[in-house]
Amino acid sequence: MDAHLARSRIKPDEVPFDEKHPEQAPGDIEPQIISHPLANNVRKERDHCIQPHGKEKVDDTSAKEYIPLKLRRSHRGNAQKDVLNDLVHVLAGARMWLLDLIMNEKEREMKQFYRAWICLFVAGIALAACENPADPQPVAEVRKALPLNSGGDDMTKTKQEENMYVIDMSTLKKEGEFGSKGWGEACAAASVKILEAANLPAGTEWAFTEHYTHPPARLMEGGREKSGYYMIVKDGKISGGDGVPDEALAIPGFHISARWAAICNQSGALYGSGDKRRGEGEKAMREAIEKYVGRPNPYSEPKGPKIIWPPEIGGPLMAGSDEGNGLHNIAATMQTQSPEFVDYPVTEMRVPIFEDMTEEQKIDFIKLLHIEM
Repeated sequence: MDAHLARSRIKPDEVPFDEKHPEQAPGDIEPQIISHPLANNVRKERDHCIQPHGKEKVDDTSAKEYIPLKLRRSHRGNAQKDVLNDLVHVLAGARMWLLDLIMNEKEREMKQFYRAWICLFVAGIALAACENPADPQPVAEVRKALPLNSGGDDMTKTKQEENMYVIDMSTLKKEGEFGSKGWGEACAAASVKILEAANLPAGTEWAFTEHYTHPPARLMEGGREKSGYYMIVKDGKISGGDGVPDEALAIPGFHISARWAAICNQSGALYGSGDKRRGEGEKAMREAIEKYVGRPNPYSEPKGPKIIWPPEIGGPLMAGSDEGNGLHNIAATMQTQSPEFVDYPVTEMRVPIFEDMTEEQKIDFIKLLHIEM
């Protein structure tokens, strides 16, 4: 209850009794009434209602029924606010009842009224204090990073906490072209950071490599041997970096090899899990190229090793894909535009549309793919 209202009680002799009957019988309960504007206006309204040549009729039955109905209402939200609201309604009903007693000079009933009013007043406070524990209560949001494999029965976590991922996308910047050294190192560093926060099971051994064949010469400057990047999880350590080392290739995991031009541009598109648009575009591109060169499998790519993508690895790496996070979207965000694809017609997923290219563009793209005619 509001402390100001609790301190503003008036004395029993200030209660607006009819001046003709100020006495109280021994043992009567002295009324303690909360000072409220409605209560202070009772005398004014009584004087207004009592006319020189008669008395207005007040429906005390409706007033008596009105009070308990309001006290039985469902209490939700702030308890103190509800108590004050109830008191306003209680006083409004009590005022109508009291005016009728005053005008009809019903002394005995007036004493009963004050006893009843005090009981109702206490009941109103009790109802507010005993709010239904099932009522929804506001939960303060707490911003903190949670382990991606966190769980348990902590029901105070907010949705925002669940969506706090290891990599903050707003802090990422452009690192380089697809397949460049700077871009590959940044992708590897982000991957290592994610897996380090994942608390992987002891004894986990897994590796990741992506090898982009036939890249432009500018990406291989400085004695670089292979375009790509890697991750290694072994002996309780997680490492990664630029290149495609034999040590990583020797460990079962996720290993792919693809022509740089066949996947470069669309790797810069952002998408979530289950989005098939990129795959559909790449399938259409391959079929159009097969038709153009007159043979299947124009890339002449051998089948790679079996892909191993355990949930304890894939879960953390792909966490948040549908919200714009996850390894693919992290890599895409750090990728800069390669000049070869600027003028090509592309899908909304940035996949080159071979059929819509001019003849000159088709010839250039076939060369970029290093496909023999």
